[in-house]
Amino acid sequence: MELAQRFRDFALREAGDNSPLYHQRALDISTDPEVLALIDRSPIDKQQPNLILAAARVNGAIAVPYSEFRDQLRENWSAISATALRRRAQSVRRP
Repeated sequence: MELAQRFRDFALREAGDNSPLYHQRALDISTDPEVLALIDRSPIDKQQPNLILAAARVNGAIAVPYSEFRDQLRENWSAISATALRRRAQSVRRP
């Protein structure tokens, strides 16, 4: 599956009811070729939207307009990527 589509699907299927911030962040990332290119450098299993967003948060990303969040991602990408590589996302199985 295309990376942009993974972020769109996450926004619409998983984050929408649970986290308005993650919902919007995932939608914004899904249309941002530069940020998608950063994420695409990671192994496929480390490109999960919730993992990337959580790693960004752990590394100081805050709730600001997307243009500022984008700058946070770009400026701190090495730390965000390293965090994502060390961690894994937990998934919840729904019946």
